Amino acid sequence: MRKLIPRLIPVFMLMLSSSAGAQELVEFSTSMDFDELEVVIKHLRQADNQFGNEIASKLAEFRRSSEPGLTMRYSLSSAPGYMTLEREDRQAVSANVFSDNKLKQMLDKAYEEAVSELDM
Repeated sequence: MRKLIPRLIPVFMLMLSSSAGAQELVEFSTSMDFDELEVVIKHLRQADNQFGNEIASKLAEFRRSSEPGLTMRYSLSSAPGYMTLEREDRQAVSANVFSDNKLKQMLDKAYEEAVSELDM
């Protein structure tokens, strides 16, 4: 699980570093395995807000639809206004993800919790 930190740092930093007043996410892309996706879903659910729960539900549904027996790598990408998650079999799911102060605070908190958990 410690390998998750180097992968999540660029994601969270890029998502949070959009210019002042910008209302959209900056572009980012990362790759994660099944266990890392589980941690991301867990921390989104723990944020206990509608945005976190909606995105976590979409990711969990996508994960459940994965074909058994395949070695899964998930590619998470974002461009302004939307997020796309792809896996080896090339199916994808996308969701509208608009950035605001609440989202920034939620991601800050989720990142801090993920780092704390992985340091244990």
